Amino acid sequence: MLSNTLVIFILTFVLCINTVNAATTPSKTTELAQIKQKITQVKAVIEKKTGEQTKLNNDLKQLELKMNKINQRVYSIDKNIKTSEKELTGLEKQEALYQKQLDSQRTELAKQLRALYEMGDNSYWKMLLSQRDPTQFSQTLMYYHYLTQARDELITQVLVSMQALQDTKQKIGKQATALKTLRSDRINEKKSLQSEQTQRIVVVKSLRKEISTQQQRLTQLETNQKNLQAIINKLNERSQFQVPSGVPFSQLKGKLQLPIKGILVQSYGKVYDGRLASNGLFIRSTPNQVIHAIASGEVVFADWMRGYGLIIIVSHGTQYMTLYAHCDTLLKEVGDKVEPGDELGTTGDSGGFADNGLYFEMRYQGKPINPAKWFKKH
Repeated sequence: MLSNTLVIFILTFVLCINTVNAATTPSKTTELAQIKQKITQVKAVIEKKTGEQTKLNNDLKQLELKMNKINQRVYSIDKNIKTSEKELTGLEKQEALYQKQLDSQRTELAKQLRALYEMGDNSYWKMLLSQRDPTQFSQTLMYYHYLTQARDELITQVLVSMQALQDTKQKIGKQATALKTLRSDRINEKKSLQSEQTQRIVVVKSLRKEISTQQQRLTQLETNQKNLQAIINKLNERSQFQVPSGVPFSQLKGKLQLPIKGILVQSYGKVYDGRLASNGLFIRSTPNQVIHAIASGEVVFADWMRGYGLIIIVSHGTQYMTLYAHCDTLLKEVGDKVEPGDELGTTGDSGGFADNGLYFEMRYQGKPINPAKWFKKH
């Protein structure tokens, strides 16, 4: 993209050529050739710088898309680790319960066996033959029957508890192994991520060096805004804007929660780089904070965009959209339905942004609207 300074420079040369052409003399022929050569050289420099910027942006796109895939895997592993840890804790509690139950049953069984031992050999026949009263004989027989039945039942309970304890210990072993594997996978993914991050730092530094002046930054920002508007216009053309289930979005004004917690450092309409007004909010946050959907809707865009990095756009029906940019990770895909509070991604600084957080926009009929009016006052 040509900066205004370079454009003015070229126009000045063109005017010089026109002036010279108006009164060309043999003595001016060499001067005219030199001017044309100079213009050719300037154009070559501009084309080279534009080509370098394009290549750097493409490199940044490929790196950040690759990092997004790794981050998605890490995020999934982290969730599985939390689930496995919770299951492991539950199994360990179950193991302790079974162990306590088994100890109690063993104690009771030991008492019964000790009582039988103290009665000596042939205790059953001794008890029966020692009875003179038929009524007492019948009661003794019934007592011994119950005692024996209780002992057999207790033995069965002990065996069941022992088996349950053994099964639980095996489950704990498997769960611990699975957890160890997940943690190992996470370490490997993080190593891959560190390698990509190192390359990204080099690309971002080079890109910032190429776009160093205020005019260059302004030109780039204007181009980025135009590109985003073109995407929004296409989405508007394709979308049917059906009202999702629940309350229509227009009725949620003043009732919404911000997508993340953080510090608002750029408000809607704020002028930056001299004259460009912001179409949204920038909320600074800690890295990798989860971004939540502010209302129900459908994901209509989830990709990388120059100047915005990893970006996700949600349609809320009746021509309302929300936009979440500079993400570190995208957790939803195009076509996914979302509900208020659903996880859309995590915060970052993708797109070569200088700060960590979330850039957030709201759109109605494709045009930016002030998000501040839609959120609860705190």
